[in-house]
Amino acid sequence: MPRTGQGVARAIRKGPYNGRQSLASRSASARDAVPAARAQVKHTKELLKLRVLSYNVAGFERSAQAPPGWNTADSKAHLAALIHAHQPDCVHLQEVPNGGAGFHVDQYRAVDATVVSHCEHIVTYIRMESEEALFGPFDRFVKLQLPEQAGSEFGFGLALQLNLEEPVFLVNVHLEPFKEGAITRHEQLSLMSSRLGHKAAVLIAGDTNTRKPELKSLSKAPLNVTPIKVPQGMPDAPSTWDSFSNRFRGEQTFPFRAAFSRFLSRSGSASAVNAIVSFAVVPSELARGILLFESPILSTKHGFHLSDHFGFLADISILQSM
Repeated sequence: MPRTGQGVARAIRKGPYNGRQSLASRSASARDAVPAARAQVKHTKELLKLRVLSYNVAGFERSAQAPPGWNTADSKAHLAALIHAHQPDCVHLQEVPNGGAGFHVDQYRAVDATVVSHCEHIVTYIRMESEEALFGPFDRFVKLQLPEQAGSEFGFGLALQLNLEEPVFLVNVHLEPFKEGAITRHEQLSLMSSRLGHKAAVLIAGDTNTRKPELKSLSKAPLNVTPIKVPQGMPDAPSTWDSFSNRFRGEQTFPFRAAFSRFLSRSGSASAVNAIVSFAVVPSELARGILLFESPILSTKHGFHLSDHFGFLADISILQSM
């Protein structure tokens, strides 16, 4: 569903269609809602629109609440069906075992780069119908690593540059875990800014492991990383961890709610006229804001979840000040 203000940026690669909606028709119901979202930013134009899904899949482990017989293959099939149902242009997965080997989704491909985080791999998938309009004829990716990880397969994120005149990146992250990891998370995001360029616009979608008190310090210069703009009245970070309702690890799990996985963004200033590129969630036919995959999987009498995290999805408008 990538779109410029005048339509698709480029002709997309030809291939099997299998009844998918076109890029233009899929966003038709969302198009009328865009002006309201734009009204929050004066004198802007839309450079591109895309749909992003992010999910920490917890290694495709079996939920403690799953019925007998449920296995890894079932979890992979469920996620593949979810991806096909919502047709995201870009899929950010975290905690993927074996670098994504063994997990394939028709009409999607994995970016030819994976990063080993503190727990399993970070893998990004692109819808093949969207790839040329989004990224051009080849992937321009950056592995994000701490200095001591340089030259290895380890890191904390994978950034993909969009096919725009201004430097704009989509970043899939799995940042340092736990409350005491706040200093390392700040360092990781600082290194991201340095590596991608302080003038680049950045959309982060992944398991940031951030706690609410951290957001104030992250929003300050030079990082300037903030929650993404959402339609009025909608939460910018729904609870993507809820061990009250999701007993993935069993009944002994300490119950709490948090927004570890979320969208974060940083506006960019790059052109000679100091144009500002920013991001905003726009309403779509799927949701008024960020869509949270919090409903349990139903199988016979059992209700359980794919992961200890909830996945999330949104339609994102990339805006440029005039």
